[in-house]
Amino acid sequence: MPQRIEFDQPRPIVLSDRLTDIPGGWKEIDVAVCDDNFRLTVPADPDAFLEDQATQTAHLRDGSMPYWPYLWPAALWMARAVTIADRLPAGPALELGCGIGLVGLTLLSRGIELTFSDYEQTAVETSLHNARRHGFSSAEGVVIDWRSVRLPKKYSLLVGCDVTYDMANHEPILALVEQTLSTGGSGWFGDPGRQHTEHFIELARQRGYDVELLDKGARRVSDPCVAEFRLIVLRASPG
Repeated sequence: MPQRIEFDQPRPIVLSDRLTDIPGGWKEIDVAVCDDNFRLTVPADPDAFLEDQATQTAHLRDGSMPYWPYLWPAALWMARAVTIADRLPAGPALELGCGIGLVGLTLLSRGIELTFSDYEQTAVETSLHNARRHGFSSAEGVVIDWRSVRLPKKYSLLVGCDVTYDMANHEPILALVEQTLSTGGSGWFGDPGRQHTEHFIELARQRGYDVELLDKGARRVSDPCVAEFRLIVLRASPG
């Protein structure tokens, strides 16, 4: 069984002048989200990570896989949904599994005070780099393992895109929501319609959260649907 890496505290990232060299190198892409256009620095060949010896060693050590270099479709859908959604909580936000930073960047553009987080340090550095190049110098970044971390502060908003693909992550993510979300806050999780979505929603309800589902257009819908994007909004039940 892979050994689990424990982080007792989040590890803050201080961004250097240039990004680290990576397998396959870097490239720039343009991404449109509603009326905003973002130019992002991203890995040029995400598949190159799968063949990298360091990746294979890390996978044997703790089961980690480099999913962060890809711009997943769910990130585009969630970025659009949070751009047009109303009732975003005021106050600081934490993004879980930030990847290349698109969802966090859209929140920053809405005036949200955001901290990027990921298990992979290079992902956090990439997200911070993309935030800086768009003028969001106040964005912060930390490396965490959501299976064990204890964060020193509370957040009004927790967001995560396509982080519920593995049922083994559901309990740790909800435990982190429980200990990190401030009173009156909410957790927003983008899901592309994976088969385990209902399991995550049921666990959230068992923990006492009210669950609201939104589609790509941030319209309320009643149920999850396989292969259809849903924005899962968790709020603590009153009382």
